[in-house]
Amino acid sequence: MARNDPLRVILVEDSEDDAFLLQRQLQEAGYTVDLKRVDNEPALISALGQGPWDIAFSDFSMPNFDGMRALKVIRAHDKDLPFIIVSGTIGEERAVQLMKLGAQDYVIKGNVRRLVPAIERELREAELRREHRRAQEHIQRLAYYDSLTLLANRHRLMEDIRQATQARKHFALLLININNFREINRALGHERGDGVIREAALRLQGVSAPLSLLYHLHGSEFAMLAEMSDKTEIEEVARKVLRALSPHFHSGGLRIPMRARIGIALSADDADANALLQRADIAATLAKRERATYNWYDPERDPANPDRLAILADLHDAIANDQLSLVFQPKVQCKTGSITGCEALVRWQHPTRGVIGPDHFIDMAERAGLIDDLTRYVVRSAAAQIVTWHAKGIGLPVAINLSVNNLQNDELVGEIIEMATQGYASPCMEVEITETALMRDPQKAMTALKRMYDAGIRIYIDDFGTGFSSLGYLKKLPIHGIKIDKSFVMDIETNPDSETIVLSTIVLAHNLGLKIVAEGVENQEIWRRLAAHQCDDAQGYHFAKPLPAERFETMVTTPKVGESS
Repeated sequence: MARNDPLRVILVEDSEDDAFLLQRQLQEAGYTVDLKRVDNEPALISALGQGPWDIAFSDFSMPNFDGMRALKVIRAHDKDLPFIIVSGTIGEERAVQLMKLGAQDYVIKGNVRRLVPAIERELREAELRREHRRAQEHIQRLAYYDSLTLLANRHRLMEDIRQATQARKHFALLLININNFREINRALGHERGDGVIREAALRLQGVSAPLSLLYHLHGSEFAMLAEMSDKTEIEEVARKVLRALSPHFHSGGLRIPMRARIGIALSADDADANALLQRADIAATLAKRERATYNWYDPERDPANPDRLAILADLHDAIANDQLSLVFQPKVQCKTGSITGCEALVRWQHPTRGVIGPDHFIDMAERAGLIDDLTRYVVRSAAAQIVTWHAKGIGLPVAINLSVNNLQNDELVGEIIEMATQGYASPCMEVEITETALMRDPQKAMTALKRMYDAGIRIYIDDFGTGFSSLGYLKKLPIHGIKIDKSFVMDIETNPDSETIVLSTIVLAHNLGLKIVAEGVENQEIWRRLAAHQCDDAQGYHFAKPLPAERFETMVTTPKVGESS
């Protein structure tokens, strides 16, 4: 610093005379001095808060304080502030000790020739230290922070996960993806797209969660680390995130809808930072596939999980060795309460793992290429059961579910037709196909459906209302009916919009000559309303959960399962 700049000095000294002498020495050396003298720890702490200071001097031995303690207090406040001992009572051994603790120099009181060069040197070196520290902080910011949003980045997230894991903290990682950001970039350009990301970052910073940290990983991907383990509380945080992002964004005079999905993974002893991030990403991918807003990591659905690979091997053996079984959920005529048929559902009782849910192993079979073999098993077993029931005088149709991959396999479609049209099975075989399966490859799906339709197999579109098809599109398909998704049916008592959707779907479907089945009938009131709206058939726990073949036979002998009105 220049000599004509004010030199801000903090002096730890109990002698006013010595303080006056030091100030005069500095002035004689050409400095304009702004000096603050203190002689105890509280006064020093208070003075440090009034900084910044250019340099600190300290006597070593005082009645109520000493240079060693003064050095520790100053270093806790400022690591770069030059600290020089000015004393006549300290020996060489103590001086060396002080230098090791962070003092820059030691000068004997009254030695002006030694003092002034020491000040000049330490001021220069202090500035160099500060410049070096600023450079290090800048490098760290570049390494650990995102320049677009100013949020911590992926590297910082990985480091924070490692530290939290080492400290054995329980936390959740929420991976947040903005679904339609690529379309936003294409429509508005990257500059406005960056503006949308900055706005998203600001909204996410407003989401409150216990001890939460927010990160921008890249593009449209954010992450949140929340120190919590209760799943209910974590799901509430996820809903807060979704609510924060749901209002339209504005850019270039346009209102931009924003859709997001979240993958959630909990900290675990067997997951390092990379594994935890991978788990959250798998959960987010499943959320996208299932059109969910958020999803939890499930090891049984993780393609890289060794345990999952073992289950897949067991599933392959279970299919080959006839170790699976079918259960049957009744369909009931809304008007009369009579059983009109059933849906065949596959179950797996693993010999060592117990019951494995169909949502898990069917998804695994789909991803691992076993779904065609699993479907062959279900169709073969259902056809055999139809023959058995016909022999007992039970001629009810049985519906089986087909996946999107099944429709792509011409050979399998031919096998299904062959199994469904032999013996008594032909008039009683039905298939159910989801909307999403149809939309994956509409032309291929149309060809497969027409082959089955022409063979006399009745065809229903399952989970109607959750995909992107319309009743106008369904008119072009060779089908016999649709099943209204349970999310609408279960809601009709409390949500007028859901009831309107159900009613309009029934009316339009009937106008197209299609039969309607309502899924998810949970109580008498829902059934009554469906009957009043002229719905054809209903299915749900109000009538029965999926039953073994013997119990379904018993139920069929009852003329009616109840009354709808």
